[in-house]
Amino acid sequence: MTTITTVLGDSREAKRTYPDGSFDCPYCTYPIIAPVTQCSNPWCEAHPKLSAEALIAIRADKAAHAAEVSRWEAMNRIRIAAAAQRAEAHRQWEREQVAEAKRRGACLRCLFQSGWERVKFIRHRGRCPKQPLTEHNEELFSFTISRETKP
Repeated sequence: MTTITTVLGDSREAKRTYPDGSFDCPYCTYPIIAPVTQCSNPWCEAHPKLSAEALIAIRADKAAHAAEVSRWEAMNRIRIAAAAQRAEAHRQWEREQVAEAKRRGACLRCLFQSGWERVKFIRHRGRCPKQPLTEHNEELFSFTISRETKP
């Protein structure tokens, strides 16, 4: 197999080769067409004109970026866990409020008010205003308008 070496002496074997002797660079997958044996991609770690100092700096930047990504992923896992914990606490609070409303005989439709974790225990004397009309009431209040035009 064909190998490519960087200025630091690292070597990798080409994983993909072609019948005419061409292969893909193992560092950047850039195609190296025979008879050329070095990668001509200027952003590749195995580029022959890349200095050792530049390659060391590139690898240090990549390592710093990978550390930053792993730190962000860890922070995101913490945020997701905190959000899940807060959501579970809110669901528990809602269950407690519903149980209290049932104990008091309050309206469950009017229980939760606008705003965060705000409730109002209301006992209606008649029908709840938030209750949808029943079929009987819909017949009483529904009407149709005919749009027939006379010639």
